[in-house]
Amino acid sequence: MASNSTVGLGILALAIFTHFANHTRDMYKEGRTKSVFGALFLATIPLFAFLFIWTANEGPSDMLRNIVLGLIGAIAGASALIWLGYFVDNKAKTTVEKDVASPPVSAPAVPPTLPAAASKQFTTQTIRSLKALYDGRTALQADALVRPYKGLWINTTGEVILINSNPAALLKNGDDTIECWFGKEWANVLGRYGKSDPMQVIGKISEVQNGAQIYLAECEIVGTTPN
Repeated sequence: MASNSTVGLGILALAIFTHFANHTRDMYKEGRTKSVFGALFLATIPLFAFLFIWTANEGPSDMLRNIVLGLIGAIAGASALIWLGYFVDNKAKTTVEKDVASPPVSAPAVPPTLPAAASKQFTTQTIRSLKALYDGRTALQADALVRPYKGLWINTTGEVILINSNPAALLKNGDDTIECWFGKEWANVLGRYGKSDPMQVIGKISEVQNGAQIYLAECEIVGTTPN
């Protein structure tokens, strides 16, 4: 029979796995394929650690141990390889695009043509008020309060912390952080922005939130220019 400490570790590992699995499902719904495999890989780590401790301390049969560890190892390995493959492919595409299609440095950054904003429903909440809903609450409690605002649009500003090739921008808004996900048509415009440059965006409050920062999808730059 398993010891109390092993059972406790199993419950903790399952809880962590469930948390990452829920994020994996949300990412899949939003079409973020690369992030899906990354989250799946992270989800298997606590399970693999628990099963390693279990086999070391509880002495299961060799067949059962090999089947369980082999199955978890296969899932983790496959997820990691697919995740790495997306990363390498994206890196290669970004390098080719920069070498072949980069505009001259002096060329003005022209935002893509956008659809009319009339169809977008905007919230009156701010980044601070949304982030405050997580303060002093569990993720489950806060999610119930944030849910009515998910899918609504918000107009906000921030200073650039970093911009990656996804493309996505991490912005500082007072003491809070915003992660803005853009379409690929924004890559050239985002390339003009440097660290600490101000950026005004509109974005849709994502279904994926964890309280660490506010996630915005389908972002568009609507104001400020890079320094």
